[in-house]
Amino acid sequence: MAVESFRSCVNGACWTVYVLCILSSTCFGLSDDPQMTFDKLFSAGMLAYNQEDWQTCIRSMERAQDDFKFYKQTVLDCRINCRKKFRTFENGDLESSVKQTDNSLSFLKFYDQIIFESDCIKRCRKSIFGERPEKVPKNVLTNFENRLAYSYLQFCYYKIRRMVDATSAAYTFFLKNPDHQDTINNIQSYRRLFDVKDEEIVDMERKQYKVYRGEGEKAYQMEDWDKVITSFERALQEYYLEHERCRADCEGQYEHERDPDFIHAVADHYISVLQCQVDCAVVLSKIYVHQQPNYFAEHFHYLQFAYYKKKDYDRAVEAAGTYLLFLPDNEDMMANKMFYVQKLGYHEAHFTPRKEALQYYKRQLMMENMLDFVNMKYSTGVDEDEDEYDEDSGEGDQDDRIDEDVMGDVVNDMINDPEGQENYMKIFERIGMKILQDKEDLKGPRFVARGFTREGQCIELMYMINSIKPDQNGIRQLSVREALELVKNDSDYEMALRTMLKTSEIVRHYNGRFFNKTEFFIKDVKLACREPVENGEVPCVPQETGQCVDDTEMLEDDSHNDYMSVSYLTDNDDSEIYFLDRWRRKQSSSLPGSIKCGHLVGFEASDRHGIIPSKTQRCAMVITYTSDRRHDNPIIRKAKTYLLSLEDQRSAINNSVILQKFEKEGTVVVQANEELHRNERVIADGLIDEEACSALIDLAKNGGIIGDGYSEKGNYEAVAISPHTDNEIFEGLTIRRAIKLVKTGAVSKESVELYLSASERSRLFVEKFFNLTKPLYFDFTHLVCRTAVEGVQTGRTDPSHPVHGDNCQLNLQDGTCKRSFPAFVQRDYSAVMYLNEEFEGGEFFFAHSNTSADVTLKPKCGRIVGFNAAHLHGVNSVTKGQRCAVAMWYTLDPNYKELARTQAHKVLTSLSASQENIEGSHTADICP
Repeated sequence: MAVESFRSCVNGACWTVYVLCILSSTCFGLSDDPQMTFDKLFSAGMLAYNQEDWQTCIRSMERAQDDFKFYKQTVLDCRINCRKKFRTFENGDLESSVKQTDNSLSFLKFYDQIIFESDCIKRCRKSIFGERPEKVPKNVLTNFENRLAYSYLQFCYYKIRRMVDATSAAYTFFLKNPDHQDTINNIQSYRRLFDVKDEEIVDMERKQYKVYRGEGEKAYQMEDWDKVITSFERALQEYYLEHERCRADCEGQYEHERDPDFIHAVADHYISVLQCQVDCAVVLSKIYVHQQPNYFAEHFHYLQFAYYKKKDYDRAVEAAGTYLLFLPDNEDMMANKMFYVQKLGYHEAHFTPRKEALQYYKRQLMMENMLDFVNMKYSTGVDEDEDEYDEDSGEGDQDDRIDEDVMGDVVNDMINDPEGQENYMKIFERIGMKILQDKEDLKGPRFVARGFTREGQCIELMYMINSIKPDQNGIRQLSVREALELVKNDSDYEMALRTMLKTSEIVRHYNGRFFNKTEFFIKDVKLACREPVENGEVPCVPQETGQCVDDTEMLEDDSHNDYMSVSYLTDNDDSEIYFLDRWRRKQSSSLPGSIKCGHLVGFEASDRHGIIPSKTQRCAMVITYTSDRRHDNPIIRKAKTYLLSLEDQRSAINNSVILQKFEKEGTVVVQANEELHRNERVIADGLIDEEACSALIDLAKNGGIIGDGYSEKGNYEAVAISPHTDNEIFEGLTIRRAIKLVKTGAVSKESVELYLSASERSRLFVEKFFNLTKPLYFDFTHLVCRTAVEGVQTGRTDPSHPVHGDNCQLNLQDGTCKRSFPAFVQRDYSAVMYLNEEFEGGEFFFAHSNTSADVTLKPKCGRIVGFNAAHLHGVNSVTKGQRCAVAMWYTLDPNYKELARTQAHKVLTSLSASQENIEGSHTADICP
């Protein structure tokens, strides 16, 4: 049988073992003599094996394995502890003595460490081993590393009928020698002939981190989330220890193949250590005999889900961030991250990897990069002549630079590159966020920048803060917690709260980059308004927070981890912010005109500052950030969670009922989906009538801005031409401009109400026709007209509007359209409602990826085309007459809801109330 045949294999060519019997007491009595080490115990076990003394064989081999473990444990502990001990010493006398040494001699410190550690290790081993022989033959160590003792143990166990132990010993040997066919046969025989169950077979050398990992995986299957967390956290701690021991074990014996110079000997030895240490991650990730991909990282996948199930979201987010450090492109975890961000209100800084995992990652990356350099450029067997530098070649310095570049790559992730930070800040400039005053201007780590909030956002925030009364000092203050309560009582404030949270998040990103902080959390957000001060004088030093302090109170505090940003909501040309030095003297100040909507000031929270009050109301959003995670404000996430719950309550319903109503009112679907060669496309007629079309065209003529349709400029000739073609004049009217015009009486209230209601009717139709389960929100609305320039249309080939996608960037080379900045990525659907047909050209068309026309439609009054915002489309040239339409872009994200529309409804409601009051007062004057 297979088990019996194993014995001859052991005594034959499979292994060569020399049996030494020193004394009879050594061979049979197993004395406690310190000279009786694992190699001699193994020899005693071999002698017992040959004499068929199975019990003595087992005792000897088991003791040999125990002593080998003791030997390895001692050697590794001495290496690890001495290194740690040296680091403690390094901060003492040695450090102070080396500081005075020339930098060029700093390498002596490295050799000090080597000598100290060597002496420490020798003393450590001597104190534990005593008279025990220190040196062990390399072949003996190799036999024990290969678990040779277990190959004999399994047979000795078998002979005394300890079948489970025999199988486990064979399995333990197999794990290190997976190609040993006799052992494979033996394991199969034990299972088949002696009914040894799989669950009874264990690795006798199994590491504790694998034990905990196995327990955690079983608990995961049982959905015991507490046990999952406990087991995987323990598994991680044991893994770190085992990885440290593995690296220490690599610092063993090394045999040089030649007689090298000193520096080559050091380098060659270290390279062998480095190769071994890099492989530790592979060795530790073997399950059975196969390496498990991403073994270490997967711990955090399990933990992320377990913490989520236990509703410990902070820990879940941390685990997700750690997992993404190792596998940044993992789709499942990226989806989880989006869930935490969108549904639970977390942001990027919360996904900071655990410190131990980050250290492990950086160490592994650095070792791998160093090894790559060795493999690519380092030669371990060069001749002396080849190793000399050729002075005539002129390439020595160049080679040195190449080496520095390679080593620079090794530590690149560990260094904060100021140039890299500056380049990153330029990304913000591309979206209009530009620094006006910097550190030099403001005499410290401070800045004034523009482009952070738009007029509509300032108006919305002012609407909310002015809903509360000022205190006795003329100060209004509103925290996120208070804003949340306002929203719960009145949904009109919802967009203000969304703006408050959205702006603080944008500013967080900007400040984090400016102050070069990888972790930046929101500590506090508030709106603060100061009522007008007529004479500009106050009896104290006003603060941006709304406080007013005596200058003696402006002392250093413990907020060294905190930073403050002030986003202004009002234009106050007569105001400024200033900074004081340690003697409370004015050090620097903002430029005139800096206090205005959209401008932002950033500084350290410990900076002494003050403001000059204004003769008009002065308002700002004041945000305090911190690099200390412990002070991350949970109310921010609570507010975001509440807003998300509102979205869930607004699921679109009754789609078919509302579509039937549209049909009864005369709206007819002309073509849709497959008829237009793609889903989420629709063309419908009869959405509004001729009277409404004419009224909207008149509104465009009376209030539209020529040029790009947005910017008000004085020179007609310079700006009249369309931004898309020189052969047309383009004019447009936004909702925001319409509000301004209706306030001044330039356009009628009824025409603006029609603008809002007709576009809202279009939005509702698109939402219901596409059967969306969540409501669509307006992202932007634009009433536009394109007029052909006379005398230049002959032979014209350019389009009125080139092919594009509304939420993506079109690559003309390959036809792809990527949904990424600077495209309006928040847009999900689009629609165009046409107002006339008395023109030539101007057809709308859907396009192929090569920009050629796919499906074309002719505009006419009341016709609407709705489609997915990613679908490519364009407009043919308008060659005669004027083409007018209402262009609309929609989003599923309420955070991007068009604020101007919200504010327009408030203005129109206010105007209607004022008109009713006037009419009511006139009626009261009439006598019967």
